[in-house]
Amino acid sequence: MIRKKSNNLRNKILLISCCLFILVGISEADEQKEEFALVASQSLELNAYTQVRYTHTDGDINEFRIRRARAGLKGEIIKSINYILQIDAAKSPVLLDAKVEITFSPYVKLTFGQFKVPFSLENLTSSSALDTINRSQTVENLCPSRDIGVEDRIQLRNF
Repeated sequence: MIRKKSNNLRNKILLISCCLFILVGISEADEQKEEFALVASQSLELNAYTQVRYTHTDGDINEFRIRRARAGLKGEIIKSINYILQIDAAKSPVLLDAKVEITFSPYVKLTFGQFKVPFSLENLTSSSALDTINRSQTVENLCPSRDIGVEDRIQLRNF
């Protein structure tokens, strides 16, 4: 069990390292074409939320539990490259999202890293925007919450 967790953590660190090397390579290629400067006006968004659950049973068991305690960072490296990082610190710090989005045009976007599986609208909706603290049992049992991979989105125009 411990070896599996350490391999999982090693894979996540490797994924983040690869993302950073790719981003550095892209920014260096972009620097050759035009001057690249990190400006304070570039967007950087920090968000956090906590969801608490209270349970009361007839056996006089009352408890408060922290269901989710999440912090996230979202920003823009250059105009067409965005990143999102999110951790959950409810039980122990766990990396949930580590993704990079590259927008080639308004109709073509490439996303890679670790992110939510696009299974249903309910799964893609943030847990902070849900009416209840849990998702439906169908979504929680059928869909893995997150996966590592690459996703491309091509949106066709309506003619």
